[in-house]
Amino acid sequence: MTKHSISRRTLVGSAAAAGSAAALGVKAADVAAAPGAVAPSSATTSQDLSAVKYSRVIDTMPAAFQEAPMLKAMVDAGTLPPVAERISEEPLVVEPIEIGQYGGEMRVGDMSTNLGGYDIGYATGGPNHFLRYTPDLTGTEPNIAKSVDVSEDKTTYTLHLRRGMKWSDGKPLTSSDMMFTYEDILMNEELTPSIYTGFRPGDQPFQITAPDEYTIQIKFAVPHPAFLLSNLPHQYGWPRNRALHPRHYLEQFHPKYNPNAAAEATEAGFSTWMERFTDRDDEALNVEIPTLKAMIAVETTPTLVRYQRNPYFWAVDSQGNQLPYLDGAVMERLQDVENYHAKIVTGAYDYAVGNTSVLNYATYEGSAQTAGYRVLRWSSGRGGENFYQLNLNWPDAELRTIHQDVRYRRAMSLAINRQEMNDLLFFGAAVPRQMTVLDTSIYFKQEYADAWAQYDPDQANALLDELGLAWNEDRSARLLPSGKPLKYAFDYFNGEGPKMQILELVSEYWRAIGIDVVGTPVTRQLLAPRIETNKEPMSMWHGDASTDILLPVDRKWVTGKLGDECTIAPLWNAWWQNGGTEGEEPPEWYLDALNTWDKFSETLDPAVADKLLKSQADNLWSIGTVGMTPWPFIVKNTIGNVPETGIHTWDGLFQYPYHPETLFIRQ
Repeated sequence: MTKHSISRRTLVGSAAAAGSAAALGVKAADVAAAPGAVAPSSATTSQDLSAVKYSRVIDTMPAAFQEAPMLKAMVDAGTLPPVAERISEEPLVVEPIEIGQYGGEMRVGDMSTNLGGYDIGYATGGPNHFLRYTPDLTGTEPNIAKSVDVSEDKTTYTLHLRRGMKWSDGKPLTSSDMMFTYEDILMNEELTPSIYTGFRPGDQPFQITAPDEYTIQIKFAVPHPAFLLSNLPHQYGWPRNRALHPRHYLEQFHPKYNPNAAAEATEAGFSTWMERFTDRDDEALNVEIPTLKAMIAVETTPTLVRYQRNPYFWAVDSQGNQLPYLDGAVMERLQDVENYHAKIVTGAYDYAVGNTSVLNYATYEGSAQTAGYRVLRWSSGRGGENFYQLNLNWPDAELRTIHQDVRYRRAMSLAINRQEMNDLLFFGAAVPRQMTVLDTSIYFKQEYADAWAQYDPDQANALLDELGLAWNEDRSARLLPSGKPLKYAFDYFNGEGPKMQILELVSEYWRAIGIDVVGTPVTRQLLAPRIETNKEPMSMWHGDASTDILLPVDRKWVTGKLGDECTIAPLWNAWWQNGGTEGEEPPEWYLDALNTWDKFSETLDPAVADKLLKSQADNLWSIGTVGMTPWPFIVKNTIGNVPETGIHTWDGLFQYPYHPETLFIRQ
């Protein structure tokens, strides 16, 4: 096979492999295991979290409340109300892994150009939602809502807020804030031209009412069981990634409440009042906006962002200590991810997980003792580290015809040596599999994880022969019927995992069966319009949305959708998502998959889910690689309340289930 910058021989050096394998609990000898078939069905594909200790929500209310020394000084000076008046009448009570100590400033690094970022978002508590996921991502805990009542027919959700809860500026949080979100953001066509489809099942938008200050009622026209797990604990579908927006602050930017909003927006340098409103409503851009997070941004410069504890944060630990324990956090702005990795191993950061790489496991481990940190092994929580999609709507008639033939997609899947990929990149700690849900899903079937996932280049070549894709004279490339070589050049987003390294291997496997594939990394801002305008012949993305949380609301891999994450059928998905006003009407065989997902999303019917997952397994809308890959988590030895393992995935909002407001620095 042709050598590349990262070949099977140079991808992992023997020393690095041995060191990383040890870090992952894999024998060094296993790293050099011979390429082979998919792991047997008895293989463990997910981590057992039952013995791991996690912070958790409890019902027992402490008898008294305490606060951080820096806040106590403000109370004594008369500049801040006492803690009992700040935390609400019904604070959230969290039993941490261990009772923490007050004080200290967490240090993290990120490539972000705004106030947010991966590690700073996790360390400061991130956006809060009505509910929070349990650590195994199979259930929920109370959060902003102390409880939720669901009608028997799954059409009505009644949320009960915490009495006396406050925004970070001390103003009350009430159901009025939710009514502002609903009436003045979601239902305002200038701000929200098209409401998220999950909020309008049965083609009718949900209705939200506020029976009293602390009660919110959300009613759907048809049963909508997915709402409880997919939207109440998640940002999915909500404007600016959150359901609650501070009415008292945002009204000044809205013409319904301020007749001069448009003129003031122009004076402030914005084109429209909507542009200014959206900017002021963005927690990643505006340091002034009141928030419900554990920490608030107080300083931003070209080199750093500084956060400080929210004095009105509405959670306490089991002994009555107001959270968070940390006084603050600082994010260093970095130019690139290489600088991030380099600084981790010097001990520059207290906490690093968002952009760590399994490829650096040996390096992380080698510096752990001298830099004073530990390397934890978490799981990516992905059904596929990467998946590939071929564009069924590609303008080239020859390629479009081939892409729509399932034999071609099956051939490309059979050509991938998943076990070798697992050994070289993930040190045997991942699971070779087809793209499907995780084995923790109630809908999982092993046969779907095994579908067309064995390494069988002979069968792959036979399928290509059946398609009439002949070899050229020197057998270096397959030829299209027109005589042109079969080759691809596509763009991809090189983030959230070792995409480039996986593509190096996959392109080598495909070249061995005569298909030449070259990928170019680009930003998401550049990628999105190219995919949406049908200018990419194929795509590569990471296989999240593979838990029962997001499967009902995100179909990126199970059928494909219109967006920068997939190219399966941009024109057909545009038609389906826009009621036939855009794109092209899909053929019945693809429309059936879309309609099946739609029915599953509305009903969560296991039989419909099975039909949906079988359709992916049979048709390979998405071609998977390996799943449940290890995710390294770097934590300074002085940092407490980080679980030994967990699931770091978009489905659960990454660190959100693990109560980062309980993080502390041992003094």
